[in-house]
Amino acid sequence: MKETIPENRKSYESKETAERYSEFAEKGLFEYEIAVVKRFFAPGMTVLDIGCGTGRTTGPLCEMGIDAIGIDFSSAMIAKARQTHPSVNFMRCDAKDLSPFPNESADGILFSLNGLALLTPNEKETALKEFFRVLKPGGAFVFCIPPLNIKEGYFKSKAESLGLDISNYYDRIRIGDETYNDNGSAVSISIPFECDMMTMLESCGFEIALKESSLSIIKENPENLNETIVWVATKASDFMFSDMP
Repeated sequence: MKETIPENRKSYESKETAERYSEFAEKGLFEYEIAVVKRFFAPGMTVLDIGCGTGRTTGPLCEMGIDAIGIDFSSAMIAKARQTHPSVNFMRCDAKDLSPFPNESADGILFSLNGLALLTPNEKETALKEFFRVLKPGGAFVFCIPPLNIKEGYFKSKAESLGLDISNYYDRIRIGDETYNDNGSAVSISIPFECDMMTMLESCGFEIALKESSLSIIKENPENLNETIVWVATKASDFMFSDMP
């Protein structure tokens, strides 16, 4: 798979896409997001809202008393977010390079709506190491991404059609490469298997505190959302990096 962000940048840099996301942002935090945010974040905390888009999550986080900073690589998204939420702090920045933020300066990080899937495996690892760097010890990284094996029949059929072996790490990466149509724009994503997501988190210094279906976190699904997996990983102490497989 090619490096995802450059490949997708054109899709997310357009003003049309920003306008479309701005309409979607009016939904605010989803019910399962509210439940997880209340559990792991608290008023007064500094939280980096990675891949904030036009501010769907950043604005409501601030309304909850959280010192949220919206971060997105798209200038069009950030411009629209600032227009919609003039009192909220937004910054154009890349998840893989959080150099504007000092070590251990954030209490928490949120990467919502399967945004992590937009990164290739190598980009995910780079981003996770940056998240580890900026998080305070014990800080929570909250994100959602549906592991590929949540749809067992689909990934097995795809593996067979491509002649790939699901027991091989690099074949699993190829199985997870997908392209979908985001309102007329082709977007490339990389969906990991659960075992690989867990290994990557642990290899980048995180301990898994929660891994649960979004539909089991809430009693009802008023937004009629598709199922995803909500992960919470906390920064481990006394950790030394090792190479990924």
